[in-house]
Parts: sequence; structure tokens; C-alpha cells
Amino acid sequence: MIYQALKALLKQSLYVYFKKIEVVGQENLPPQGLPTIFLGNHPNSLLDPAMICTHAQRDIYFAAKDTLFSQSLVSQLLTTLKAVPIKRKMDHGDQVDNQDSFQRLNQVLSQGNAIGIFPEGISHHESQLAQFKTGIARIAYSMIEETKQDLYLVPCGLYYQKPGSFRTSAFIQFGQPLVLKATAMGWQLFRCETKPWAQRMGLALQDALDEKWFERDEVEDENQKIAYLEKYDLIEEGNASQIPNDQRVKWLTQRLDITLRTLTINADDWDTIHLLDLVRRLYQPNDVKVTLEQKVELSKRFNTYYPQIADLPDIQQLVQEIKSYQDDLYDLGLSDAQMTKKTARTFLFLQGIKHILFCALWFPLALLTSWVHLPIALLIRYGAFSLSPRKDVLATTKFLMGVVLINGMYLSLSLALAYFYHWQYLFLPFLFLLSGYATLKMAEEWHRFRRTGWVLMVCLVAKNYIFKLRQRRMALQKAILTQVDLHIPKDITRVFYQQEDNLHQKGIEKS
Repeated sequence: MIYQALKALLKQSLYVYFKKIEVVGQENLPPQGLPTIFLGNHPNSLLDPAMICTHAQRDIYFAAKDTLFSQSLVSQLLTTLKAVPIKRKMDHGDQVDNQDSFQRLNQVLSQGNAIGIFPEGISHHESQLAQFKTGIARIAYSMIEETKQDLYLVPCGLYYQKPGSFRTSAFIQFGQPLVLKATAMGWQLFRCETKPWAQRMGLALQDALDEKWFERDEVEDENQKIAYLEKYDLIEEGNASQIPNDQRVKWLTQRLDITLRTLTINADDWDTIHLLDLVRRLYQPNDVKVTLEQKVELSKRFNTYYPQIADLPDIQQLVQEIKSYQDDLYDLGLSDAQMTKKTARTFLFLQGIKHILFCALWFPLALLTSWVHLPIALLIRYGAFSLSPRKDVLATTKFLMGVVLINGMYLSLSLALAYFYHWQYLFLPFLFLLSGYATLKMAEEWHRFRRTGWVLMVCLVAKNYIFKLRQRRMALQKAILTQVDLHIPKDITRVFYQQEDNLHQKGIEKS
């Protein structure tokens, strides 16, 4: 009961912290009663397990580093949230014994429950996945050998539009599960087709995966490795009982690594990711509403295939033109998104009036409790930077400070006023919540008004220059579409611009 209450509070708090959370692939989730391991990338510290456990439609026991359990209050919270302590080599050196923890996780799985593990071992702010630890593979093999039950492995791709920023968008994608199936030979790994679960309880498994891959020459290059695994996906069954434990652990860990990479955005550095994010915006149609799922899919594709063509002269020249366009926007304080919208002075003026009216609507209600919310907002905004040891912890710090300070203040004030004055003050938190929502809406509308006012001023002063920027944008769109047509793999399904003649040209002309 306490777990479910905390989970509900956590989910509501996430939808306050993030303006939008988009979830994809929930049809891939194994139903209650099937042993399941959720594995995800780890870019945003404690927000990552919160995102998975509140959207996976299962109660999940998360493996957490044992150092988090050193403080009594944190330990009690983690225990309530069904976290299991795991010792890490980076904390305790090479002499690490997790046998007790593995046994507990095995027991959880054997009872048809789910556990969650981040195979990178630590959250980080790097531009690609870190090397996977072998814990998931060891737990998986131990579980099926002891219980002879099939085990479902569900990859979870997490993406945050602006990590560390308040009221931005987040995206979580649950991929198709892999099924580690107990067989007379020991085990075998399958991909599981997942539509729908009611028809799959007879286990409609597709494609036995290559369990002898580790016996072949190892490939260092990631792109070659992916192509290599895909080429040898379908093979004959082998005698798994004869495979040494360390080799099969290594093989499954590599297989999970490649599976999760298909759900995440990976690049050599953040500059490349930022550049290709602008390429993605230039590529997608201007007259079509683009979902966050489509944005993430395009980003993954551009980051996957760009390194293969980055050295071509035409690509290098196009990249320089895109960077020049990006620099000119930055100098004016504008964004590419604003180049796709109307910049007529009358339109911008009316937009500004609309935002002002909305601010006036929310302001009286927000003002009621501004003496509570303003100090907390300032404390979170500036205090989180000094309290966060790393960038990947910044969002978690802001989130936890907000949950603890705001809810603590609401509860403390209502209890104090009810004790000293009247019991009806116990309903005060509802007024605080309503006023807090008004504060959020007013802040967002005021931010939009400031951007609209700045764009209006720029358009008044540099109307011809804005027109030239839009012309440059259209030329870059055409150049990007041309390069995509030249280099896109023939077997890939386009997100936009299907086979209709000149559809992309029509989309550009409408912009």
C-alpha cells in the first residue's frame, strides 16, 4: 500500500517537473506473473528508475548501489520502494561479493515479479552508452538454471529533451523483449513478437539468436559489430551446457548492449549531437505535427549513419553551412523553430497580447501563495547547482528538492494553522496546489511573451535579414533532403517523405 502511494505521488510529481512525457512501446511489456528484467540507459540519476517504475505497469524491484543505503532516511525510502543494494567494484574494489543480493533478486524473479537494472552501472552525462557491466547476464543465467523458468529482458530507452531543465519534455521507449528460454540443452535467447499478449501466452517466439557468436573473431568497430550480429542472427541450436560461464556472460552482455543502443541516441561527442539535432529539425516537415517519438527516432538515425559519410566533401561543406546558419541565429538571440513560424509584425503583436492576457488571468491566483513558492523556486534554481556533484544529478536534485520542500511546506503550514487556529486549515494544501499550478502557467506564458517581444523587435529592425535567413533555411532543407536521398539505406522505412513524388519539395514550399 505504501509502495503504491509513493509510486502515485512520484508519477504526479514527474508530470509537474516535466511539461510532457511521451511513452512508446507499452504493448511490449510482459504482463504480471512473467519474470522480467527492465534494463535502461542511465542519463539522469534517480529520475531514470522513477520514469521506468511509473510507466512500466509493473511493480519493479530496482538494484541500487549499496552506498545509497548508508543514511537511515534514504535507506528507509529505498527499502519502501523495493530497492535491492548492490556492491560495485568502483566503490569497494575488486573483492566484491554480491551473492546475497543476487539470491534476493533471483527470488523476486522466480515469483513472477520484475526487477530493474541499469547495466552501465552509473548515471553519466556522456554522449553515448558506457560499457555494460555483467550483472544482468549473471543474474539471468543464475535465475533460469535454478528455476528453469523463461526470463523476459525488456530494453528501456530514456531521452530528456534538456536534461537538468525544469518543464521540458521526456521520452521513454520500451523495446521488444528478448526471452532467455530454458531448454533441455541449457538455454537459448529469442526475440519475442509482442502483438498482442493475449495471443502470445503460448510463446510466439521468433528468431533464435546467435549463441555461438563469441566463438568467432571479435569485432571492435560498433557498426561492424551490429552488422555482424544481424548477419548471424539465425543459426542452428548449440549445446549451451558446454559453453563456459564467463563466455556466455560476455555474449549476453554484448547482445543486450547492442539491443539497447537501438533505442538510444549515441555519438562521439555532444557537439555532434547538437549539430545533428539541428539537421533533424531542418529535415522534418514544417507543416506536420512531429511527435517526440519521431524526433528521437530521427536523431538516432542521423547519429548512427552520419559517421559513415562525415568525411565526404559534400557533407563537410553542408555541415559548415549549417554551422554558419546556427551561429547567425545565435547572434540574433533566435532559434530555428522561430524561423518556421510566421514573423509578420501583426501576428507577433497579437501573440504578445495573448500571452499578456493569460498572465493577467493566472496572476491573481498565483499571487495568493507567491510568498511560499517564490523563495522555494529561487532556492531550487540556485541551490541545486551547489548540491549536485555532477551534471547528470542536477535534474534529480531539483526534482527531489521540489518534492520535499513544496510538499513539506504545504503540510507544515496547514498543520500549524489547523493546530493554532481552526481545523479547516487542513484543506489549505488544495489551495496551495491550485495556486502552484497557476504560478507554473503564468511563468510559462511570461517566458513566451518575452520571446515573442524579442522576435518582434528583431523583425522590426532587421526584417530583410530575417527574410534572408528563412531563404537560407529553405536551401539547407533541400540540401539535406538531397543527401538523405543519396545515402539512406534502401531497406530503411522513412519517418517522413514516403514515396510520393516531390512531397518534400511541397513541404518546403509551404514553409
